[in-house]
Amino acid sequence: MNHPRLVSALVATTLGFAFAADAVAGITFNQVAGDTFVAGPTSSTLTIPTINWVIGTTAPTNVVRGLKNGEAIARTYTSTENPVNTLWINPTPQSGTLVASGTTNVSVSFVAALMPTTPGIYNVKYTYTAAAATEPKIAILEFNINAILPLPKLSVAGPLNVETQYTVGDPLPSGQSWTVVNSGVSGTSLNWAVTEDPEVSWFSLTPTSGTQPTGGGINSVGSFDLAGLTAGTYSTTLKFRNTDAPNDATQSFDFPVTLIVANPKFIPGQRLIGSIPTPEKLRTIDVDVLAGLKMTFRIKTTVGNLKPRIQILDSQGAELKTFVFKASKKFKKKAFTFANTGTHAIRIFGDGVTTGEFEITTQRKLPKLALPRSLKNVTASEDYLIVEVPVLSLKGALLNVNVVGTTFTRTR
Repeated sequence: MNHPRLVSALVATTLGFAFAADAVAGITFNQVAGDTFVAGPTSSTLTIPTINWVIGTTAPTNVVRGLKNGEAIARTYTSTENPVNTLWINPTPQSGTLVASGTTNVSVSFVAALMPTTPGIYNVKYTYTAAAATEPKIAILEFNINAILPLPKLSVAGPLNVETQYTVGDPLPSGQSWTVVNSGVSGTSLNWAVTEDPEVSWFSLTPTSGTQPTGGGINSVGSFDLAGLTAGTYSTTLKFRNTDAPNDATQSFDFPVTLIVANPKFIPGQRLIGSIPTPEKLRTIDVDVLAGLKMTFRIKTTVGNLKPRIQILDSQGAELKTFVFKASKKFKKKAFTFANTGTHAIRIFGDGVTTGEFEITTQRKLPKLALPRSLKNVTASEDYLIVEVPVLSLKGALLNVNVVGTTFTRTR
């Protein structure tokens, strides 16, 4: 026998218990954004959006939802946990009585000290059951907690901006170092790497990658290799990254490195002695000259049978003269007179000579000056500066004539 009215009445009384606040007859939930709701004829399930929690950090915040009695009579309820004895998550209250059409808040809290230490997704359900004369009314509150291993934290200590000046032929500049530290929580392992942008040959780091446990640090030492570099400005940027989080701006460190290379400066009037460059290398020397300056070059080879060269360039870099020297155990000499004033470059090529020496001097005659007879025929092998002190009478007077590096004194 059909009793449609009786069935409708029973349905209305059995679908009243749920997590809800805006109850109407039946099962409803007052959901927040992202909640999942599943309703059945005698039960309902509210699934909280997955909680991502980093192991070892502060516990997640409390989750609060409304437990609603949609019936017109009071209901006593109890709750069970699955899996049981999950000590790091606790609902309050776990039991109680709801008045007719009443609502109570269920607050679920987490205990940081008891939270999982193994990564994974942990599913915990709380089933709230209301007593009923016919069949129980059930509402389920479901949690999925995704326990994530904490990320390591890259920190780098060192010079923020390296600018090094180097004169060709000088000892190599000292290196620089940066300390790579994992400042993340204890137990993490940092995978790091450093690259050059752009990649260069004149600067290198050791090591360029590694795995670093929490605390302590490792030095990444940079050194210069300047063989074959000509005068100019060179630059690159060292980029330190956490390779597990390469796009994390908080774990990205960039350090510019600039190298300024200058040619050695030759001062006319001095003598410059040096070693011939190794095979296939060259040495460039800058010199500021006045028109008419005569420069003498001497080269000898110790080992090797090819011919070293000296090339003279003007201030625009155009070739003025190239001298080719025969291999010789004795110094061979060649001279050049500059026609124009300005900065010129002298380039010395080994051209296969294993070892050897070069010598550069400047030479010009002294200006004609009215000097005492004993000094009239003075000439110099260097670019000397002469200062004459005028006197009214040489008799009984002290005459000083200064030649750079030497003082001639004569009393008449």
